[in-house]
Amino acid sequence: MSLAVKTIAQLPEYEKNVSVLNKQTWPEFLRHGDDHHWKEIFRTFPGFQMLFISGDDLAGVGHTVPLYWNHENDDLPSGIEDIILSGMACKKRNQRPNALAALAVMVSKGHRGKGMSTETLNAMKLSARENDMDSLIVPVRPTLKSRYPMTPFDQYVTWKSADGAPFDPWLKVHWKMGATVLKIAPKAMIVEGTVAQWEYWTGMRFPSSGDYVVQGALQPVSTDRNNDIGRYEDPNLWMLHAV
Repeated sequence: MSLAVKTIAQLPEYEKNVSVLNKQTWPEFLRHGDDHHWKEIFRTFPGFQMLFISGDDLAGVGHTVPLYWNHENDDLPSGIEDIILSGMACKKRNQRPNALAALAVMVSKGHRGKGMSTETLNAMKLSARENDMDSLIVPVRPTLKSRYPMTPFDQYVTWKSADGAPFDPWLKVHWKMGATVLKIAPKAMIVEGTVAQWEYWTGMRFPSSGDYVVQGALQPVSTDRNNDIGRYEDPNLWMLHAV
């Protein structure tokens, strides 16, 4: 696969293409989470937003943020929003970042199944190395967990295939590249909205209070009709790639 690897700093006009790919990649409800500083990554860290271009097409994107991490699990960001805030704080302090934190990997439909995910992670590792960082830390969102929403997350991430590899294919990609598990991020993203908003985002009805299985969600969405609120917590698994 012949791909040009660029960044938003080099091709700022591609930000609109990234937005389109974002809409195509994630369930609608995930686009309404608590990542209130998301747009800051394009303004503050444009050189760390990677673009994988095939011809004139955007084949994939790798979002990352440089930050300082003391190599202890307790110092890991709590989730996506905290990654961005940690990176912003590091920059404001003029502190040298020693870790690159991934936010998301997105691959366009026409380029899936061609090793793009591995290529994106390798590009992230190279970026970390070229910027004198010693770690790539990734809050991994398992791709098949949404098929098993009633299975506890901490149980799901321990499932193995017959060959001893992780059962989940996205976890397996990291495992094959030598990544190690750090800890679970139980609330990597939180999505809250009114019942009407959740019905709009999902195309479902929520007639009574309770937990609902929603397409694309890794675990049930909890609704409270008395208080007119629905809440979802998206769990991830922190993994470490040495660079």
